[in-house]
Amino acid sequence: MNKEQRTKFIGGSVIGIAMVSLCSVALLKGCSAEQDTKEPASSSIVKKSEKKTTRNRETKKNKGKETTKSENSTEESVSNLYDRAGISYSAESSSPNLTRQELQEISHVSQVLSNKKEEAKKQEEARENLLNSTGMNWLSNLSKKDDTKPIINKVENDKQTNDKIESNKPIEEPIVKPDNQQPEPNPTPVPPEEVVDYQALQQVLFYAENIDGSAYLATSYQALQTEISIGQQMLNAQNSSQSEVNAQTMRIQQAINSLVPKGNKASLAEAIEKAQSINLELYTTASVENFNRVYAQALAVYNEPELTQQDIDSQVSELNHAMDQLVKRGDKTELQALLEKTKQVDRQIYTVESLQALDEAIGESEAVLNNKDATQEDVNQAYNNLKSTFDSLKKIDEPDLSLVYLNRLIEECDSLKPEDYTSDSFMSFEIILNQSKELAKKEGVTQEEVQKQIEDLNQAKQNLVKKADKTALKSMIDTVSALQEEKYTPESWAELQETLKTANSVFSNENATQEQVNEALKALEGAKNALIEKEV
Repeated sequence: MNKEQRTKFIGGSVIGIAMVSLCSVALLKGCSAEQDTKEPASSSIVKKSEKKTTRNRETKKNKGKETTKSENSTEESVSNLYDRAGISYSAESSSPNLTRQELQEISHVSQVLSNKKEEAKKQEEARENLLNSTGMNWLSNLSKKDDTKPIINKVENDKQTNDKIESNKPIEEPIVKPDNQQPEPNPTPVPPEEVVDYQALQQVLFYAENIDGSAYLATSYQALQTEISIGQQMLNAQNSSQSEVNAQTMRIQQAINSLVPKGNKASLAEAIEKAQSINLELYTTASVENFNRVYAQALAVYNEPELTQQDIDSQVSELNHAMDQLVKRGDKTELQALLEKTKQVDRQIYTVESLQALDEAIGESEAVLNNKDATQEDVNQAYNNLKSTFDSLKKIDEPDLSLVYLNRLIEECDSLKPEDYTSDSFMSFEIILNQSKELAKKEGVTQEEVQKQIEDLNQAKQNLVKKADKTALKSMIDTVSALQEEKYTPESWAELQETLKTANSVFSNENATQEQVNEALKALEGAKNALIEKEV
């Protein structure tokens, strides 16, 4: 039961006990008064019975014994009543000699005693039930805590306290059960979308695309085309920020402003045509050399497609000046060419004597060339002498000659850098190179040994494998690694990851050839392009 019901039960129990007690007292008083009016002996018997009945209520543990004692006491009272009336009493006697009035008195007393015994029994049972109830246990404990306050007041106070607590409880809202709906998945947070204005970019692209590229230098026009391509991609993709769009618009405009117009070659063509009509054999070597230099330069400039007007005008002026400075002389062109050739001779493979003769001929030829007034005959004589001396050069004996070639090849191989080649190929090359160095220092070697070592070293040099250029592969690996898996189907993503793994392996391989790198790059690009985006 709740607290309020328990309080009501206790209050009712207390009131019931009080009423039972009052009724018992009233009944006892009534019986006593009635016996006083009829017979003093009856009053004495009632008083004795009341005392015994009161003792029965006070003794709870010996309930059964008290009940038996009460019955015996009642029987003794009747016997005393008979004795006082002058009648012999026996329990076995059923018909004593009594008057009618005496029998009525005895009957009345017996009825009163029987009623009192029954009432005492009922009170005892009610008291027992009340003491064993939950409410009385609680009331008993409460009275032990505070004996100075009446129980009824404590019950009322507790009731008021309970009412106050109940009134202060928050009102619980009814729980509404949700419908059996499938929970929506948590959406991916979407950043606020920036509104980007592409109008300025579109306008500058339209203007740039209508520029005639043939009127400008290819380098400047190509720079513009590059910026146009980037801007067009940005315009098509529509996924750039406003700052990126503005920056690209400025770069396109700067590329337009940096366009360099091509020069007009008409004046240079006329100067070249005039120079071509000159007979150079009629002029001195010095003047011709200067002329030839300027003329060759003019031809190179004319064939150059990327020229400004300033470059053309400068070259025309220089060529006209060279024609004006021509001095007639013997034709020294061939002598000059032969002289340059002899100066580049490999002096290590010729004997000292033959080289000395060559040096003398070179000196004479240089003197003719330096003589502005040298005739064609002087020039021709110097030329012939020099040519003859050059053709007469004598090589040193073997195996010294072969050792020269071997040492020269060794020096060339020493200049190679290992970081430019794969480790495997350079390791094999170093073995042959070290063998060649040991042979070059060896005494008494034959020409055949030296020649074979030269061949082996040349072969090892040819077998060197240059390290591949992995720049493009590294860039593609970085691009693919930045992709997000959740945007693509599992099958296409798995294929891409397998290809990426192979590409990383090739990139990490120091001995990878350029062909292997190119194949890995091509495969990775294909896997990236084959990615399939998930349907939204």
